[in-house]
Amino acid sequence: PMALAVIGGLIFSTILSLVFVPAMFMVMDDFGALIWRFAKRLIVHSEDAETDHHGAAPAEARPAPTSVARPAAE
Repeated sequence: PMALAVIGGLIFSTILSLVFVPAMFMVMDDFGALIWRFAKRLIVHSEDAETDHHGAAPAEARPAPTSVARPAAE
């Protein structure tokens, strides 16, 4: 009986560490990638919502106009 418990424990811990843990890591990694994909969509949609109906960005998001330097009159 004691030998069966030891051998069973070794087999169980081997399966747990070599099969179950890597499989759960892969599942959680895929789940994280899925959540990240949905989060990126939400971020893109919220940026699109900030633009007005004509497709122009709001005034604070537009770059400031640059002034053209003119030579001094002689």
